[in-house]
Amino acid sequence: MFDRLIKTICQLKSTGLCILIGLLGEMGTCQIQVYYTQKNLQIQEATISKMLQSGIRLEQQIKDGQQKIGRLDVLEVDQQFLGVARGLMDVFCWDGNEWKYLYKHPYFGHNFYSKNFTFQNEIYSFGGYGYWIDHGRLMHFCMEKHQWELISCTQNLRHSLAHITNEGLRLLGSNSYDIDIKNNQISLFQPKYDHGIFAKKSNNREIEFEQFVYYPNNNPLLMYDKKTETPYQSEFGSLISSNDASSFPLFFHVFGDSLKVFDREMILKGEFDIKQYVSKYYSVASAPLTASLYDKLMLILPLTMGIFGFVLFGRKLKPKRKKTESEYTKLIAQLLTLEKSILTMSELDQFLGIQNIENADTLKFKRNQFISEINRLYEYSHRKKLIIRKKESNDRRRIYYELNK
Repeated sequence: MFDRLIKTICQLKSTGLCILIGLLGEMGTCQIQVYYTQKNLQIQEATISKMLQSGIRLEQQIKDGQQKIGRLDVLEVDQQFLGVARGLMDVFCWDGNEWKYLYKHPYFGHNFYSKNFTFQNEIYSFGGYGYWIDHGRLMHFCMEKHQWELISCTQNLRHSLAHITNEGLRLLGSNSYDIDIKNNQISLFQPKYDHGIFAKKSNNREIEFEQFVYYPNNNPLLMYDKKTETPYQSEFGSLISSNDASSFPLFFHVFGDSLKVFDREMILKGEFDIKQYVSKYYSVASAPLTASLYDKLMLILPLTMGIFGFVLFGRKLKPKRKKTESEYTKLIAQLLTLEKSILTMSELDQFLGIQNIENADTLKFKRNQFISEINRLYEYSHRKKLIIRKKESNDRRRIYYELNK
């Protein structure tokens, strides 16, 4: 089954925490990015030059084979440099002089616009595009098998912009999610700002800094502050102009929230403090999300009623435990990742864990209670209900539920 999945992804598209090098083969030029996140990590200019020249030869070799490479992300794991091809599924190992093939799976193909990165000293790749289809699967590169393996909880996700977190990955868009790699879980993320501006945007040539993420191949240009969860936009705040990018190979040195840009001869072409650059050229792209009047009342009324009851009866009543908002949020995330878009009443009851309630009226009440709360939370962030109750056309007595993803 996984072989079929990899074959599908290879017909689609596959950030490094330590070092990142890129080749823009489609432009006929080379773009090299070096991404430092460890202060004690050192790499000689001679080694960088070798990596770039070997990358140029690798790019030409791939072109001769009638394939294209988007760029080569070079990730440092255990003091070893590994290259992950953006545009292909290939993985390479640096032997000190040349890039050597490491990927040994039989399936090959195009897989553009992926986000390659390291997490807990292992290589991962999120999302991709190829043959006019995109996907949002997260894959882990197994060093023992020299093959990609799927992180199962991401089977049905769509491709989106993303950034690295302490737990794994955060996806940005109309639907924002957190991927917990260690626990193989997905949870719905409620941002402080509206993230709709990130929906259906390109992460081609994306650079992730310590606090910011730069998404240049969009109109307007996008920048994201990971610390404050704030989206920024600019009409003219491009770090490198398209003319510069197409005229000579570039070397990017990213350290913290600073950027230095060199040509292939290691001559400095530009130096940027990203925090200052954002404050000078970028503006906040969307307003903060605020709770609606209904949500505020839902918070105030239980407290008011509780105080009234205490005064009236002179004692506290121990309330029955109800599901917290985070538990409902987790249910929403699980519903969004279901392959099915139609559920029967029994399937929904089983998913909600209420299938063993014997009393029909109690069962109906609990089901409606679940649906009402899930739709309330989902409608707050997505402006639409998630679970829609419908009747079958052939038998109006029979009910089914449609997931309005």
